[in-house]
Amino acid sequence: MRVKKDSSVSDHGSILYAWDTAARKYFEHFDIQIKNYKIGLQKNFLNPLTSFKDVALYHQTFKMIDTLVQRQILGDISKQEVKDVNQSMGSRYCFTKSRAQPATMFAWDTKTLSAFWGFSAFYALYGKFVKRYSIVWLIMPFAPTWLYIFYNYMNQPQQDLENAYQFILTKRAATAEYQKNKAKVESVLNKFPTEKTELTNYLKSHDMTLYELEAEVYDKVARGALR
Repeated sequence: MRVKKDSSVSDHGSILYAWDTAARKYFEHFDIQIKNYKIGLQKNFLNPLTSFKDVALYHQTFKMIDTLVQRQILGDISKQEVKDVNQSMGSRYCFTKSRAQPATMFAWDTKTLSAFWGFSAFYALYGKFVKRYSIVWLIMPFAPTWLYIFYNYMNQPQQDLENAYQFILTKRAATAEYQKNKAKVESVLNKFPTEKTELTNYLKSHDMTLYELEAEVYDKVARGALR
């Protein structure tokens, strides 16, 4: 499936424009991968040698497809978005952005990696400076750490990644909605410059947002206390 590369969003300074542009740019990139996974599943289901297998055995593949769909919708992600994930998710994993692939994150089990690294560093220093072994001992003890890094890379936690991508999607959608509503409000207020100035001064003096003022007014109306 082909999509037009040019975004139809008119506001080029909005997050929606940047999002739509990236999603269009990398749509086919992800579409090919999704189709390949689906074709592979279809072949396994139709193959007499593998068709008897329980569908649950393909759970990881289904999760991979779900994650690819999320990444396709995102188009690409920024370093700031990955930083927000790490600050907000509360996961045991530390997420990093791929430099080679669009909208791709890796999840690293930092606690286990720290334990491996600490264990390796202790034996490296002990072997070299206490036992006076050869300089090779500064390298050999780190072999388990590198092996675990490779294992972690090859066995990414798909559910945690799916949750992370969903977090970015939800936050983007909320930001896009906020920008759209803000633009609508400003377009209305611009028709009444005097009232706009008064409202701006009121919000600043009371350290409030427009949404907080709206909630306050609604509450007073509900209680019959608006004067």
